[in-house]
Amino acid sequence: MEKFKVKDIDSFIKKYGMSPTELENELINNKITRTAFARKRGFPRTTVLRHFEAFNVKGYIVPKKESKTYTCTLCGNTFDRYVSPSQREGKETVTYCGLECYHESLRNKEEKNLFNFDVDSYKFISPTKSLGVYSKIEISNQHLATIKRKK
Repeated sequence: MEKFKVKDIDSFIKKYGMSPTELENELINNKITRTAFARKRGFPRTTVLRHFEAFNVKGYIVPKKESKTYTCTLCGNTFDRYVSPSQREGKETVTYCGLECYHESLRNKEEKNLFNFDVDSYKFISPTKSLGVYSKIEISNQHLATIKRKK
């Protein structure tokens, strides 16, 4: 692999094709980070970072997450969450201030909607005799203990 030695401004221009200020402006305008620039050009990342540091080329810096204020859809409390830049402008979804409000919202839903059949018209009918009689089945004590624990 070829050694990249950049000690003066002329060698920098020769290596990268433009002056440090022009390169910095291009990186910022095109939103290219220094490591992405190195990867795109096929140069070693650490070498490019060292050269940029020597000539004070900042490049594009990805914005950090920022705080955004939300209102809980259940209790109405306001709270802050950190969101990425892509989510700042997005459509606000249903949000809850904590797990308690989220689980309470699940409990408040009509439970009839959870079933695929009409609950009101459903009537329990005991199984027909042709299916057999299960009253004489012997269940072990260990199995009975397991059933009771699950209830």
